[in-house]
Amino acid sequence: MTQDWGLTDEDGALLSRAARLHEIGLAIAHGGYHKHGAYLARYSDLPGFSNNEQQMLALLIRAHRRKFPVEEFEQLSKEQAENAKRLAVLLRFSVLLHRARSEATFPSVELAVGKRSLTVGFPKRWLAQYPLTSADLRQEAEYLAAAGYRLVFE
Repeated sequence: MTQDWGLTDEDGALLSRAARLHEIGLAIAHGGYHKHGAYLARYSDLPGFSNNEQQMLALLIRAHRRKFPVEEFEQLSKEQAENAKRLAVLLRFSVLLHRARSEATFPSVELAVGKRSLTVGFPKRWLAQYPLTSADLRQEAEYLAAAGYRLVFE
């Protein structure tokens, strides 16, 4: 059954900011750049951001790749944690699909969400044409499973 994740315009704005800044840690080093980026977002002077917004931005940047940092989300209230995890899932999915930075038009995909799941429908045979993306999606499904989320792609 498909549900609405109940994300707000403010959540969308936060997600957009995280998407724009997710690679900021590359200014320090390629290895672990998501952790470096989270540090920069957390401890930099960011006028216009409340402390909470800055911490959430840092968390999303930290969570955008590799192992899902479940323990960092546990430091939030239950409602905040669930919302932040959903934003992280969307950011991770977006980063994964846009990794080639190609100007080519990306095909339309269908997304359906459940309480703790994301189902993605790709055009027929698209994944077969992009085996590296398909492999990345399988790896991402494992990372998300460890965080209690299910990624299904077809």
